[in-house]
Parts: sequence; structure tokens; C-alpha cells
Amino acid sequence: MVVVVADIVTAFVRRRAKIIILTIFTYAALC
Repeated sequence: MVVVVADIVTAFVRRRAKIIILTIFTYAALC
């Protein structure tokens, strides 16, 4: 149960981090 929750959190963090990186990269490219 705990392992499953940790796996879901890890996947969510990775996805969120990827979105943040893409946002920063796009912002830097426009500016």
C-alpha cells in the first residue's frame, strides 16, 4: 500500500517536474 502510494507520488512529481521544465524552457526561448 505504502509502496503504491510512493510510486504514484513519484510519477506525479516526475510529470510535474517535466511540465515545469518545459514551461521554463519555453519562457526562456520567448525571452
